[in-house]
Amino acid sequence: MYPDQPQLAISRVLDAPRELAFRAFTDPDHLATWWGPSGNTLPRDEIEFDVRPGGFQRWTEVSAARPDLRVHIHIDLTDVADGDLLEGVMHVTGRLQDDIEPFETRFRVEFH
Repeated sequence: MYPDQPQLAISRVLDAPRELAFRAFTDPDHLATWWGPSGNTLPRDEIEFDVRPGGFQRWTEVSAARPDLRVHIHIDLTDVADGDLLEGVMHVTGRLQDDIEPFETRFRVEFH
């Protein structure tokens, strides 16, 4: 999608069934318990998911140290394979830390 841009790949091994790891990314209640730096929160009433190709994931992350910092995440999902893949374009907006400008990036999570 962005061939001229640097890429970052992160790999994690989880001691959990693949289906549970997938739910951690696709169930709003699961995501709210772990996403973001420790102490930050995702207000449950600001999380909305329609997990399917052509759907979306939206949430707001509130900084624990600076509640005035509210990061809005919106992912336009282009590909979803139940239990295997989430892919789309992530738009990051709002009041970000350290004068970071809003940005968009490719988002791809594979579950093996």
